Amino acid sequence: MAKAMVDAGMLSDATRLLDELASLGEAAEILDIRGQLLHRLNDRHGAGSAFEQELRINPGSASAFSGLAALAQEAGEFDLAYLLAECAFRSEPTDSRIRSRFLSLLNNDDKVAQAERRVREACHFFPDDSGCAYLHVDLLLRQGRLEEALQVIEQMLVDFKVRDGFLEAALAVRMQLGPMMVPADRYRRGVAVSLCMIMKNEAASLPRCLGSLKPLVDEIIIVDTGSDDTGPDIARIFGAQLFETDWSGDFSAARNISLQHARGNWILVMDADEVISAMDFELFRQLIEQSAGKNIAYTLETRNYTNRVDLENWQANHGEYPREEAGRGWMPSDKIRIFPNLSEIRFENPIHEMVEASIARMGIPDPKAGFPVHHFGYLDDERQQRKLQYYYELGKKKLSESGGAPDAIVELAIQAAAVKRYDEAIELWQRALTIDPDSSLAYFNIGHCFLQKGMFTEGRAACRRALELKDNYREALINLLTCELCLGNDEALLAPIEAAVVLNADYPLLPLMRGIVLAVLGRDDEAQQEFKSLLDENIDFSKFISEVSLKLIEAGRKVASAALIECARITGVDVTEK
Repeated sequence: MAKAMVDAGMLSDATRLLDELASLGEAAEILDIRGQLLHRLNDRHGAGSAFEQELRINPGSASAFSGLAALAQEAGEFDLAYLLAECAFRSEPTDSRIRSRFLSLLNNDDKVAQAERRVREACHFFPDDSGCAYLHVDLLLRQGRLEEALQVIEQMLVDFKVRDGFLEAALAVRMQLGPMMVPADRYRRGVAVSLCMIMKNEAASLPRCLGSLKPLVDEIIIVDTGSDDTGPDIARIFGAQLFETDWSGDFSAARNISLQHARGNWILVMDADEVISAMDFELFRQLIEQSAGKNIAYTLETRNYTNRVDLENWQANHGEYPREEAGRGWMPSDKIRIFPNLSEIRFENPIHEMVEASIARMGIPDPKAGFPVHHFGYLDDERQQRKLQYYYELGKKKLSESGGAPDAIVELAIQAAAVKRYDEAIELWQRALTIDPDSSLAYFNIGHCFLQKGMFTEGRAACRRALELKDNYREALINLLTCELCLGNDEALLAPIEAAVVLNADYPLLPLMRGIVLAVLGRDDEAQQEFKSLLDENIDFSKFISEVSLKLIEAGRKVASAALIECARITGVDVTEK
């Protein structure tokens, strides 16, 4: 209370309160407040004595050092004031008032250089404090160390929501240095890498992406297709060469513009919501070094992180990449992302654009690299839904323009289901079956669409056919089990689950389905053990439980749904019942 009184200018009241507290002994905190009070009352001698007493009790008191620094500064003893302010800063670098006083006493180049070392130490020990980072940038710029200042600025864009005006100031620094350019010596050695990207309104994701990739590449080429956010400024700050173009609805056309401007020996293709882990930097560099002068491309597995656990080829996170792993797990997908910078290699197809076709025509091998790309785009449900709707519209256009090409039918069928146009998706998959009657993928997706529509008998038939056509089609089995559960065939489901578990020990949806069936059968202890085992592996399956419970209600099995929800809740699963 006494400190609040001093801060509020209630000096007489603060004096009386401190006098009353003096009978209890002069603790360090009381001495600190007394020093501040006496300083406000212009009793510099008394204030200095109080702060010195405080330091005898608490030798690391940042407030006491700062108070003495203020007294020395007022007395014109600036070197002493600087030393005292430095002690205060080293003790409490996250205090904005202490930082401000320290900064105000940097009156020559030697002090600025010494202060920068102190601030760099503080940033190391307090990486989450943006104030220290801002101060570090300021001190580096005072010394003309522009490249180092930009490195700190770039990391700040990754770590913090920056203040208004910061991007403009950062751009001014970048303008003095210019964009990243391919070094001549690395180009002669055949190891220069050009990062090629397209983007639109990626300000939220771009800093993490570029912060991850910049240490691996020699230039950054970004084609912007109409951003109205700060993404272009962020790209330029990171040293990108930015090329703006109108959006034509053709992803390949935009990506090929980026390839045309690349000057490196190698192309790395990424998106703004993707990163490569620092754990794999050395593998990336070794791959480029050993490939110099060769005609070879590399396929990279993408880990598409998701909050869903019921998707095809879903994998659980196992802690291999602690900084990158996100959501409830990931789905793998492969594509060529690293390839020689040759004019013959270009992207094809307006959507789902890839370079695989041109690389195949050239006879260039494309082995799999030993490290993945981490993709976070599926975690943003709202944005992903907008993207899926857009892909659906492009898919309709592609189907029309292709005259009903088989690949266009399949693509649109997938996109229609993704935007919950299940009737349309079923019709398209049935068209695909007239071309390939034994397509397990078609039957699997038809079964999924029927399940989503609540047509469990039809869904069961399609899932069974998918399982006949493809051995161990575990995703089709999960859909089949769900349909059977909704149709009331609970008792018969444990045997096929047990058989599938033998073949798929690493697939957590099977023990999850076993737990669901056991809960519906009233075998709560066994069900809870299954759920608990999955929770112990940090597998979040709450959404899947909720979806199955809703399907049971849709099938008229409200009692079974309630039993499942209650069993899951007792185990500690956070489920929503509607």
